[in-house]
Amino acid sequence: MEYLFWAYGATWLVLFAYTVSLGLRQRKINQEIKWLKQMIQEKES
Repeated sequence: MEYLFWAYGATWLVLFAYTVSLGLRQRKINQEIKWLKQMIQEKES
C-alpha cells in the first residue's frame, strides 16, 4: 500500500506544479495585453 501513498503524493505534486505554471503563464499574458494596450494608445495619440 506504500505505492498508493507515493502515487497520491506525486499526483498532488504534478497538479500543484501545473497550477503554478498556469498562474505564471497568465501573468505573462496579462503583461503582454497591458503592453499591447499601451502601444495602441500611443499610436492613437
